[in-house]
Amino acid sequence: MNTVEKLGYLKGLLDGLDFDDNKKETKMFKAVIDVLDGIMQDMDGLGEDVDLLAEQVDEIDQDLADVEEYLEDEDYCDCCDDEEDDEYCISCPNCGEEFVVDADTVDEGGVECPSCGEYLELGFVPDDEEEDAPTEE
Repeated sequence: MNTVEKLGYLKGLLDGLDFDDNKKETKMFKAVIDVLDGIMQDMDGLGEDVDLLAEQVDEIDQDLADVEEYLEDEDYCDCCDDEEDDEYCISCPNCGEEFVVDADTVDEGGVECPSCGEYLELGFVPDDEEEDAPTEE
């Protein structure tokens, strides 16, 4: 028997016992049953809210999965997630290793790949859509 059925049973039991409505005990039993009925209605409402929230979380989860898939498909440098004005993401043409260099290193004109040791000469190539970025010369 679930809670709704149990509450219905209590209501029927109270009516079936034919208590005197003027007695304090009868008034108390009816008040307790009314409170239980209110709690049950609140619980039903919470259940509906939880179901709605679960649907929304599923939708957000799917949206996030779509974004993650999009980002994984993009050819973007994840070593530079926190892009700062004075740091640049470099990809070694020899080994493909991606690493970050600062503006001072770019100004020096070159850097050694930390993975394979290849020396990369660096310079700027203007880009109309983005700020200047270092490239290999």
